[in-house]
Amino acid sequence: MILVLFLLVLGNSFALELPENFKLFEQDDLCYLMVYDTPIAIAKDKEELTSILMENYRIVEFWMRAPSVLLKFEGPEDLKKNVIDSLKELGVVLGNGHELFVKLKRLDNFILMEVSYDSRKLSNRSSLSSESDWKKDLKKHLKELLNLPEKVEIPHVLFVKTFGNTVRYNGSITSEDFSIVSDQEEITIEIFKNHGWEKLLYKIHTPAEILELNYFDVDFRTIPENAELLIDDVYLGKTPVTVNLRGGIHSLEIKFPGYKTIRENIYIDNTETFEYRLEKLQEGTLILNMNVSHATITIDEKIYKTTSGSLILNVSPGIHNVLVEAENRERFEQNIQLKPSETKELTINLRGVAGTKDWELLVDTEKIVNFFITSFNEIVLHLKDDSLICINPSKSELLWTLKDFKNVVDIQKHNNGFLVLCKDSLWLVDNQENFPILQLKDESFISWDFDELFFATNSGKLYKLSEKNFSVLWVRKIYPLLQIKTTDDFVLMLDVFRNVYCYNIRTMQLIWKKYVSEVTALDLIGKNLYIVSGEKLRILDIFSGKELENMVFSNRIDELSEFGKKIILFFKNSIEDLNGNFKIKYSSEKVFFDKDNIYLVGSKRLKIYFLKEDDLYSKTIDFFDSILSVKISRNGSIILLLSSGRLVKIFGFNGY
Repeated sequence: MILVLFLLVLGNSFALELPENFKLFEQDDLCYLMVYDTPIAIAKDKEELTSILMENYRIVEFWMRAPSVLLKFEGPEDLKKNVIDSLKELGVVLGNGHELFVKLKRLDNFILMEVSYDSRKLSNRSSLSSESDWKKDLKKHLKELLNLPEKVEIPHVLFVKTFGNTVRYNGSITSEDFSIVSDQEEITIEIFKNHGWEKLLYKIHTPAEILELNYFDVDFRTIPENAELLIDDVYLGKTPVTVNLRGGIHSLEIKFPGYKTIRENIYIDNTETFEYRLEKLQEGTLILNMNVSHATITIDEKIYKTTSGSLILNVSPGIHNVLVEAENRERFEQNIQLKPSETKELTINLRGVAGTKDWELLVDTEKIVNFFITSFNEIVLHLKDDSLICINPSKSELLWTLKDFKNVVDIQKHNNGFLVLCKDSLWLVDNQENFPILQLKDESFISWDFDELFFATNSGKLYKLSEKNFSVLWVRKIYPLLQIKTTDDFVLMLDVFRNVYCYNIRTMQLIWKKYVSEVTALDLIGKNLYIVSGEKLRILDIFSGKELENMVFSNRIDELSEFGKKIILFFKNSIEDLNGNFKIKYSSEKVFFDKDNIYLVGSKRLKIYFLKEDDLYSKTIDFFDSILSVKISRNGSIILLLSSGRLVKIFGFNGY
């Protein structure tokens, strides 16, 4: 096949004319060459990409000949990325052509596979494979169905970010970012570190990848000099001193007799100089802790920047104006009064701007079973090896890790610890230790309320725990509960037989009971109880159980919720204000919501609706990768797990 590839030179500019179905895509200051949905080359700009393609014309020739399929996947979302990666490793283009149908199903420790391609010519293939071998067996089926050769020499393009480090590859030494074109699956790169060359073995999986070699020489200076410097609790000498550090977060401590000790986390992403002016102890100390890593703080017109989410300053006594600003956040401003030698610590939570990103974290989707949002700066990952990992994603900080947690269904922060609810047990995690609270036999939890510590099981038991020591205050035998709703005074419950109960939350005395046919959901808004029952919406007085209103709609109601100061109803393909002020239509999107936001989640698109001064607004965010799973935070934000392994937090309205 003759390659159709032209380079046009116009003055100092370049233009690349590519074959049909090839396109350029720019993201994060890099330039990608795509074949449908598959990136096949990557460079720092179009000129460099053009140069790579002209010198390695076989890249385009290979992908022009490569088979192209339209993937239709059915099965667990955590297995989908393995299927996509297997196709890329075989040199298959995604996004066009005949449909490749892959259906996966878990059966104990096995994967049942059904794979078909162009069923008019080839019959379906079924296979039962162990979890350890299924990916290898899948590739075998794909090779046979797509008529692929046993070994494919895929031209890989690896973009290496050196961050200014001295790097050696194939005898060439450079400190500039560069690209590697290779048919090999593994390459060795050497980096000059600590007065010698260190070898790094890197395995290439997909056609186009990025490798970051982020080691940096960092200077630390103080006034006065000769202060002791500790990085990650290791003494590294007295200032001024130069330290070679890997990019990322490090703890820093600077000590000097007679001066205030500086303790903070620093984020290293470049060769830079950190300078600290040590202050004498008689001055006051102002400690600012923020819910963001990068922030600009202005104190009395003097500007400070932090990359650790905290700032410690020794300042003179008196009133100081503190202004804190950060990207995609609303600003904070307040006057702070400081007495002589006083230490004042201030926690500043900057509210996010709706539709903007808070943080992004790269995770291994193959290892994750589920993830739980426990606060605006903490996420707990549940891994397939039954371990729990708690991280601060905005600072990329590991907070704790614990093992041996099976069948985890929910996790919530409680005071300074965490409550971990498994299928048949409840645990307290505190100070990186786990303590059993409840362990069930022949039953499992089906509903719960972490705030009031109610836990209901499928056998009909209801447990109430003490807030002081988590001991069991009482156990009641009732019908299995589908829902528990609490207020300051009442507990509302819905059982499997569609009975609705109202109890006094302190005495557990039954106030009223009512049977409602076809009831599917309860919600407490103000002093009223809203009951969804098919096409009907019943409104009850919470104090007496008396029905105040019975409304009938033309379509079945799926859910209702408080939305700002309004009440909204969710139908099959629309969301409507109860008073008819607005209507949101949707088709295949999945719907999520909190009290301030409605989230419509498509395959690669997120749309957020919110009210501002009683008017309906929306924000749309498009992603390059597919959305695998979604979690709604209790603090007004949404977290998405993407097919690339990126975990991304997006602000809703009034979000943190």
